[in-house]
Amino acid sequence: NKMEYANSFSDNQTLISAKEVLRRVQRSKAWLYKQLANNTFPRPVKIGTRAISFVKSEVDHWIQEQIYASRGERYENH
Repeated sequence: NKMEYANSFSDNQTLISAKEVLRRVQRSKAWLYKQLANNTFPRPVKIGTRAISFVKSEVDHWIQEQIYASRGERYENH
């Protein structure tokens, strides 16, 4: 199930670190890299040569989708 985040941009964009993403989702770095490899998590933004960041609103949206999915509800632009 590939997710498309290209249309979720807004005027108020905030980048958060991979470390902050892991804190929010309470998962390991290995889990995050597996999700990225499977295209099941918002794509990171490369900052410089090594660091990656994520768009906060996309991560927030992904978290909300997980909450709705786990409760058997559909997430439709709440």
